[in-house]
Formats: sequence, C-alpha cells, structure tokens
Amino acid sequence: MISILLATYNGEKYLREQIESILNQTEQNWILYIRDDGSTDNTLSIIREYAKKYPGMIIPVRDKLGGLGAMQNFMALLKYAQSKYYMFCDQDDIWKADKVEKTLKAMKAAEAECEIGAYHCVCPVCVHTDLEVMDGNGTQIHPSFVEKLGLNAKGATFASLIFSNVVTGCTMMINQAMKDLLTVLPDSCMMHDQWIGLLAEGCGKRVYLPEATIRYRQHGENVMGAKGRSFVDKLGKILNISGYLKGIERTRVLRERQYSQLSDLYELHKERLTAQATKTAADLLNIKSLSGSERVKLLENGGYLPKDQYEAKTVKMYYRWWMK
Repeated sequence: MISILLATYNGEKYLREQIESILNQTEQNWILYIRDDGSTDNTLSIIREYAKKYPGMIIPVRDKLGGLGAMQNFMALLKYAQSKYYMFCDQDDIWKADKVEKTLKAMKAAEAECEIGAYHCVCPVCVHTDLEVMDGNGTQIHPSFVEKLGLNAKGATFASLIFSNVVTGCTMMINQAMKDLLTVLPDSCMMHDQWIGLLAEGCGKRVYLPEATIRYRQHGENVMGAKGRSFVDKLGKILNISGYLKGIERTRVLRERQYSQLSDLYELHKERLTAQATKTAADLLNIKSLSGSERVKLLENGGYLPKDQYEAKTVKMYYRWWMK
C-alpha cells in the first residue's frame, strides 16, 4: 500500500484538478491522506466532498496541532500514515496518470538491489523524478524543471546536495526504512525534501528517474518555485543594487543554514553514514580551524563545490569571508 500525503492551505483554486489526477492513476493501490493547515477559503469543503465520495480512499487528517507550515504539515501526515511506501503531494499540481506506477517500479527495483539472499531490503530509499513546469493556467513553460534550473539530478553527490538541492518533494516516494530515519527533524532542517535527499545519498539509496511524472504549477502563490538561473536573471539582480545587497545577505544566511543543517544531520545519523559521506561531513564541519584560503583550497581539492559556477562562487565566499 502507498500513502499519498497531500498538504493543503487555501488551495481551492487548483485542488480539485490535483485530486482528480490522483484518482486517475494507473496504479490504484493507494490511500490519499489530506491534512489542511488552517485554510480560510473553500479548501475544507472540497476535502469533505471528496472524502464523502471516496470513503476509505481519501482520508482527512484531523488533529489539534494548528497551523504548522508546509514542512511540518507533511511531517504530521507522515507520522499519521502507516504503509510500505509514502509519496508527498502539493495541492496545486497535476500528476501524470502513470506517476505512481512508474515511481513504484523504480522503488521496487532499487529495493531489490539492496536485498542479500533471503534478507529483505532494510535500505532507506528515496525515488524522485523530473517535473514539467506550467503556469497558473496550465500552459507549459518548460518540459523539464531539472533542465530549466540547470540541475545535475542524476550525478548529485552527498557533497553537492549540501549546497544545492535537486530532490523535489512533490516527486518523491520513500519507503518505510527511510521514514524510520525521519523521527527527528531539527530546527536547522531547511525543507523536508533536501533533508531526505541528503539522508538517502548518505545513508541509503537515492534514485533519480529522468522523466517528468508531474505537471508542476508555477505561480505567484507557490511556497517554493522554479526561479530562473540564467545570465539575464543574475544581471537583473546586479543592476538592482539594493536588491543585490539583500540577495547577498540572503545568500550568507542560506550558506549558514546549510552548514547548521549538515552539523545536525551528522550528529543524528553519523553511525549510519557511508564512509564517503562521513569524510565529506567531517571535512566541512572541521573547516573552521583553517584560514580562509585554506578552506577554499579544501573545498576545491575535495571536490565539494557545486558544479554551477555561481553557486560555487557563493559557497567559497561564505567559507572564506563570512563563516564565523
């Protein structure tokens, strides 16, 4: 059985279309759990309507936790649901009809690779896919989210995932072994998908399916979005001096949070990390004892810098000048 975890908040505009796309999946061995985070529009009435129409298939999750925000809303759903596999679902996208089927096939193949003789898989696995990007009206903006952002989803490493997430939450499926690692999410955790991506790469298996299984809706109300990374985008930020300076500060805070997140992940899961992930974490967490130039040299020689030149530049700036 697959638990599909749908987190909602004021999602009346697109929610019906999303739920219908789940109902139309070629793989039907699932239960849809929906937790609302305090909507003030008609989202709750839509949820009640579908739950009444599809009892046992669509289950509203009711608790007294109040508004939690996107990440903790998903974590509350994950804690509530009990099954073999789990998928995360945003309220405003459209799932392609074979999304569940193809992701499940990739998951089972990954688990089979972990089996040794008669022993069943206990390896934490995360499968994630590409996305098609569309606008608020459903018109395609780009056939590939990964290409649009210039991400190296297939070749990402534990080191690169520290600085640049390539795992998009609404495309993920995780197994029970991965869920077992998610009992604690520290305050430093930036978003559940990046945390899960790091854990999968460092403690288990991360599988990227280079196919768009979802139509990702890019609009002004998204919590997270597909922002441009082209030269024109960056030039526009530079020409806007005030905006550029604010962007520099945001970048500093981002790199600082990434360091804190790595530190907490290491403390929580160091006994499970692979040898390579352990070395990467140890090198980066012990880097404060070095001078600025020595830090940059370690980043370069260790292969820890992001492939994207702009990302690599800001990482070096943080470790050389901003890190305290």
